[in-house]
Amino acid sequence: MRIIHATDFSTASEVAFAHALALALVHEAELTLLHVGAVEGDAFDWSRFPGVRPRLAAWGLLREGADKHAVAAELGVEVRKLVFDGRDPVRTLFRRIDADAPDLLVLASRGPHGQWELLRRSVSEAVARAAVVPTLVVPEGARGFVSLADGGLGLARVLVGVDREPDPRGAVARAAELVGGLADDGVEVELCHVGAEADAPDIPDAELPRARLRRLTRAGEPGEVIAARAREIDADLIVLATAGRAGVGDALRGSVTERVLARATAPLLAVPAA
Repeated sequence: MRIIHATDFSTASEVAFAHALALALVHEAELTLLHVGAVEGDAFDWSRFPGVRPRLAAWGLLREGADKHAVAAELGVEVRKLVFDGRDPVRTLFRRIDADAPDLLVLASRGPHGQWELLRRSVSEAVARAAVVPTLVVPEGARGFVSLADGGLGLARVLVGVDREPDPRGAVARAAELVGGLADDGVEVELCHVGAEADAPDIPDAELPRARLRRLTRAGEPGEVIAARAREIDADLIVLATAGRAGVGDALRGSVTERVLARATAPLLAVPAA
């Protein structure tokens, strides 16, 4: 598995980094820490990147002072750090995504309406542009389901927003693959449909055999309802299916993902439906 964590070296990105690192450990993945921004001259202060070995040592998974080869040799995680100097960070980032074909993109949102300072555009635009890549967004101030301090996991309640279009079944299955290793058996998963009950998609219990499933249908504006319900049940993660790049042109503004993200107090995993 390949995971990219895009960082702007902010406090919010540090929490997102903890989630990327925990997922990389579960999947023994290749983890790329990527920064896109201005680089003056040939010098770059690589210490600005979050420290992988110090963090793993703080989590009790690596000995203090271990060399850089220990992460791969002892934990099965290959780590690389990349810096790109570009005037169009969005284009640079997604060229990297197209080149690496990662299985997951992890990033933080901060500021009003989920502004991603790294790209100076909304996170929803980044999610839409990366619609072929599952994307985990950790809002600033969110508790998250991975402790930055000790690596403790707390994925107990997951809210999945579902509708007939886009078909959520593939996204639900992919989300289970990505985060299933972080949850114990019996994780609570609520499938929340906003609209008429007759229009709720049919997702058999067998799709999530390790979960305790609940189903809920409510009326209202989908973004508001899903974000509010996530707060009601104190969800550790919100999962949404995205339509993919076919709908990007019209979906950059006002999408359900954007509206949920603007109100979210938990990490959001956007997964392409196809």
